[in-house]
Amino acid sequence: MRKVGICIVCMAMIAALTGCTAEKSVVSVPELMEPVGDVSDSAVVVRQDICNVKIFAGQVVPYTEEIGFDTPGIIENIYVDLGDTVKKGDILATLIGAEDNARYSEIINNISQSEKSNEESNLTAEYDIRILKAEYRRIAKQLKKASGEDKKRLKSELEIKAADIDIAKQKLSDSRQIQKIEMNELKRQKKLIEKEIQEYFLYAEMDGVVTCVAHETGDQVSSDTFVIALSDMSVKQIKAEFVSSNDVEKADRCYVKYKDKDYNVKQLPYDADEISDLINNDEKAYAYYNLETQDTEFDVGEYIDMYVESGFQSNALVIPSNALYRESSLYYVYKRNGDTNVKTEVTVGTITPSFVQITDGLAEGDEVYVKQ
Repeated sequence: MRKVGICIVCMAMIAALTGCTAEKSVVSVPELMEPVGDVSDSAVVVRQDICNVKIFAGQVVPYTEEIGFDTPGIIENIYVDLGDTVKKGDILATLIGAEDNARYSEIINNISQSEKSNEESNLTAEYDIRILKAEYRRIAKQLKKASGEDKKRLKSELEIKAADIDIAKQKLSDSRQIQKIEMNELKRQKKLIEKEIQEYFLYAEMDGVVTCVAHETGDQVSSDTFVIALSDMSVKQIKAEFVSSNDVEKADRCYVKYKDKDYNVKQLPYDADEISDLINNDEKAYAYYNLETQDTEFDVGEYIDMYVESGFQSNALVIPSNALYRESSLYYVYKRNGDTNVKTEVTVGTITPSFVQITDGLAEGDEVYVKQ
């Protein structure tokens, strides 16, 4: 049984960036009288890239698999300790019954005895057929020289002997067919026992380092219980505070940033019920992400921020966010007109804590009042 390691616990924080930052709603403010402000409290409408970016605290972790037994039972032995390096196929732990091969020995013995018995039985049957064929040839030879009543008698004996040969051959064929069916059943039972015994052993499914031993000898485990976690230190992943897959799918881009360099990431599937339970119990939840490339400058264990970018607009017409006002469902600004600022309704696009995209109502180079 394999489970990709998603021990989910979380830390959530949303930071704001200048230009590309976390989304923030515009606060309604009282309407200003006209003229308003001083001309020095103004900003020029310019064009620049704009987007919403949410930042989530994360850490570089190794690719990890949480593995457990495929059958319920009681742990008899654990052969590894935290930090041990193992190879694929190594035995990590066993359940009680793993060393009990009585039934397996019995089925192996039954197969061996059946094969021997079948071989002896078939050899005897083949020998009897050879004897019948020899007698048939002897009678056929006598028949060639016989005449009269002897000829009639020998001819009748020859016909009986031929029938005996056919019956013996059919019996041998039927016997072999039954033997085959019985042997197949024994081998089927052998495979079932082998599978059962195999499930009592926990094997390493990859080369790696033991990063968690979740149970001890004597513990009762089920088939969905993870017992040991193995990590491949050469494969890096990102463990970051939880972001829903729906938000990730809607985002333009998800990436981590390290020393001014971006690395794209892709979220791994998570258990929604497990996440809900953690959040409902006021526990932290995490999501895991694969890196698009393993050629990175950071190493396992380093802390790193993850960015979820949405609403990206290139070369957008923007104003500072504190130049925008809202009244009910309408947005407006105070546009500079000579020495006065005139209330002007605008249509907005992407809104961030620092900047707002204007899609209608202003032109590049216009000046607007900025609330200090």
